[in-house]
Amino acid sequence: ANAGMSGAVASEPVHRAPSAAERAALHAEALFDAGNYDAALAEFGEAYALEGDAERRAALLHDIAVCHHRMFRYDAAVAFYERYLREGRPSATERQALARRIANLKQLVATVQLHSNVAATVWVDDRKVGEAPGLIRLSAGSHAIELRAKRHQSVRRAVLASGGTHQTLSFELPELPEYEG
Repeated sequence: ANAGMSGAVASEPVHRAPSAAERAALHAEALFDAGNYDAALAEFGEAYALEGDAERRAALLHDIAVCHHRMFRYDAAVAFYERYLREGRPSATERQALARRIANLKQLVATVQLHSNVAATVWVDDRKVGEAPGLIRLSAGSHAIELRAKRHQSVRRAVLASGGTHQTLSFELPELPEYEG
C-alpha cells in the first residue's frame, strides 16, 4: 500500500488561511501602497485590535504612525512613533533614526494646555484626541477644537497653531437645562 515510498511520509506544505488580523494588515498595505492613507489607517487600526502577538502589534503601531505622518497629522504621528519605541523592539539604528524623526516632527507640532470648567472629551477636526483639562498636541495649521461633556453644551473654537509653540485656552461649557417630560 506504500507504492514506492520508503516509509517516509510525503510532506505537502501546509497552507493556513490568514487570520483576520493578517487580512486587515494586507488590506492596509494595499491601501497604503495606493496612497489611500486614511483607509489604510482604518485597516491598520483594525489589524492592531485583532492582533494577539505583541511584536506584530508593535509593528502595526509603526505603520499607523507612518499613515498619520503621510496625512500631515504630525501630532498623532509623534504619539504613535513614541508608542512604537516603548512597545516595540527596534534596532539601535532604527531607534536613533526614529528619535531624529520625532524631534523633527515635534518642531511642526504645537502644544495646547486646555482648561475647562468640567471634565470633557477633546475633539480636534472631528478626531477625538484627549481629555480636558489637559494637554494636547496639534499639527501646525488651522484647527477646530471642540470640547464635549455630558449634560453640557459643546463648545467649538477655531485655533491657529504654529509649530514649536505653546498656547493655553480656557473653555466654559454651559450646563444644559434638565429635561422633564
